[in-house]
Amino acid sequence: MKLLGGLLAFGGVLTFELANAQTFEVGRTLSIDFLERLITPASDGSDIVVIHAEVGSAMIISRGVTRDHVVYLRGSTFLWAQIAEQIAGASVRGEPMHLEVQRWVLDTKSCPPLSEKVSAFVAQLDETVSDLRGASTTDKEIIVDGATFLIEMAVEDASITITPNGAFDPPLQQAAGELHSVGSGCAGSRTPNVEQHDF
Repeated sequence: MKLLGGLLAFGGVLTFELANAQTFEVGRTLSIDFLERLITPASDGSDIVVIHAEVGSAMIISRGVTRDHVVYLRGSTFLWAQIAEQIAGASVRGEPMHLEVQRWVLDTKSCPPLSEKVSAFVAQLDETVSDLRGASTTDKEIIVDGATFLIEMAVEDASITITPNGAFDPPLQQAAGELHSVGSGCAGSRTPNVEQHDF
């Protein structure tokens, strides 16, 4: 009988852990959806949106010649955690979730390595987009090997999304990672604007 009770208790804990893991996975997926709705690339191709899928942060990067600033966004706490904590209650009540987002405008004065990292990222992006023979395309979505960064931009009359799909770390993903690392580090020493959003 003790064994049965122990198995039932273990089963209950395992079920709770699986449900909890699923909630956070849903939170992660929805945090990407939220960021895609919150920031979209300009239709004239003048900027690029890069979403860090694992952490739920994003950057808006100017393609301009000077490349001297970026907008960096992340949740006051992880966006996926904010969503995971509210999703059940919001679903039951039929109400939106309330998310808190921090926004920084970073420039080369406050973040000297920024210009070099933006230029390196844009160069890798242009190289990737110029040769898409190894990528599959569906509904204006370009799928390349990479594990973390979702990259969106406008090209002529269309918009494209470069979607992470794999465990490799090609040069474009490396450049996006270095740029996000610099942006995150510089943001840590500045006071953000705090925004409240319903989702």
